[in-house]
Amino acid sequence: MPLRYRIRRLGAYRLLLAVAAFLFSWHIFRIGDINFTLSDAALFGCLMLLASRRGLNARPLGALTPPLLLGLVLLLGGMLAGSAANGNPLRWMVIAGQYLFAYMLVPMILFSADRAWLRRCALFFALGVAAAQVIAIGASFFLSYQDTVGIFGYAFITGRGRIGAFAGDANWNAAMIAFALPMLLNAVLHHQIRLVWSIPVFAALVWGLLASASFTGFAASVIALGFFFLVANPRNALKIGLPIALLAVGYVTAGLPLPATFQERVAGALESGDMDQAGTFTGRSALAREAWNMADDHILLGLGADEYREVSVYNLPVHVFPLLVLNEGGVIALFGLLVILVTLALACYRAMKFHRDDGAMAAALLLVFLIFTFSM
Repeated sequence: MPLRYRIRRLGAYRLLLAVAAFLFSWHIFRIGDINFTLSDAALFGCLMLLASRRGLNARPLGALTPPLLLGLVLLLGGMLAGSAANGNPLRWMVIAGQYLFAYMLVPMILFSADRAWLRRCALFFALGVAAAQVIAIGASFFLSYQDTVGIFGYAFITGRGRIGAFAGDANWNAAMIAFALPMLLNAVLHHQIRLVWSIPVFAALVWGLLASASFTGFAASVIALGFFFLVANPRNALKIGLPIALLAVGYVTAGLPLPATFQERVAGALESGDMDQAGTFTGRSALAREAWNMADDHILLGLGADEYREVSVYNLPVHVFPLLVLNEGGVIALFGLLVILVTLALACYRAMKFHRDDGAMAAALLLVFLIFTFSM
């Protein structure tokens, strides 16, 4: 194959990967009625290009790839056993396809790129999330809930004024922002974006976080940023982290305006220490208690994929993912999930030994993932 042709195809892969990264959080832009987004389409384009030139990285985590795949097999295997005995095997096939794509194919696609381009893609992701916040917040000033629901869905801007943006849900939007913030700051430290341009991007992310009024998202963002500053380079905590913290304290102390939904759902809980005021905390706790009490009956054989809501008195899946996995896939599936999480933690630790900043960013993102794993 001519060198010029290979370079051209590599450039197409990098372009598609950048587009996918920018659109990762734009979940409402789906192809048809299925859960297949424009970002997914761009990733599949990457997959086809890499496969055609045999450039797909089959070991994205190096020596840690086998335990990652083992955990995935156990997770899906436990779910399959439950679905075959109690549930709907066709539903398992849909969910298994989603997990294989997310935990196996996406890492293979991403780690077929070099470190420098992956850093840029992390910045593109942060810019995509920030752009979504600017659009949604701008729309909230000029359009009503009734105006937006027919175009972007019921959660782009909720009836109570929470911002779900293109993630399609206020809590999901907050999760995307919590992921984006460490990525943006890492890009600043590596001079991929000028400080003067990073300030409005950071402001858009923070205001979007407040407007999403998600207690979990707010807590995850604060924890992730604090961890990143302290682990990547403690001096950056003084140079960048401290001024950000002082600015936030000064803004609140001065009584400057905050989104009303944030004051109602999050600020009150922070001031009083009463978690019952933190959004849907009480309802989620009830779901968790129910799942814990039901788990004894499903230790060996679970209910099957997506079957928990069918037996719950609340007709909802429990908002604690390990409990959901335990009830739907049994202890085998739960063990598989734990193997995946431990493998990701080891990958972050290994990355920090080679490049402290990137490893610290990865570990901060894993913290966000864990926080939402235990709350969504």
